Amino acid sequence: MYYSGATPFGYRAELNNGVQIVRIHEDEARLIRVAFSQICSGEPISRVAEEAGLTVTGLMKVLRSESLRGVTTQRGRIVRDESGAPLRHAAILSEADFTELQRLITSW
Repeated sequence: MYYSGATPFGYRAELNNGVQIVRIHEDEARLIRVAFSQICSGEPISRVAEEAGLTVTGLMKVLRSESLRGVTTQRGRIVRDESGAPLRHAAILSEADFTELQRLITSW
């Protein structure tokens, strides 16, 4: 998928036949998946952030990003095609996991 702008945490931009695309950055994606698991287990967000090497604010920004569920965003807004459907790319978390994560972090 074509992408322009800052690449979200958990992804990397690369050129494919002259077109910039977004792919999962496995090391960063692993941090996100571990953080998700820890949060589901009831770990305090401050501890999860510390173990990930991020601030609480930074971690919360990453975890709230629609890009984790494979939706392309630009400046915090979902990018849509001509029909209004969200542009998609590889997801780090499933829709169900992303929804559960939002439920858990919203309660803080």
